[in-house]
Amino acid sequence: QAKEKGLVGDEERYLKRCLKYDPKFPQCHWALFTLFKNRSDERQAQIACKNFIKFATGPEFESQVAECQRIVGE
Repeated sequence: QAKEKGLVGDEERYLKRCLKYDPKFPQCHWALFTLFKNRSDERQAQIACKNFIKFATGPEFESQVAECQRIVGE
């Protein structure tokens, strides 16, 4: 939806600010991964996934961690 409105750059800036505020917040890494994946930027998506895996702990992140592990080949 953001892409349709031309707000992808704004969304990316917002998420990077989120990570500046709290670099260990897994939801920001996941949102960046989703943004890059939708943009077909595989390199950046893998980086975001690796960071997500580092900080995502707990059962609420199991499915996302599994997806990221599949993508980065861990």
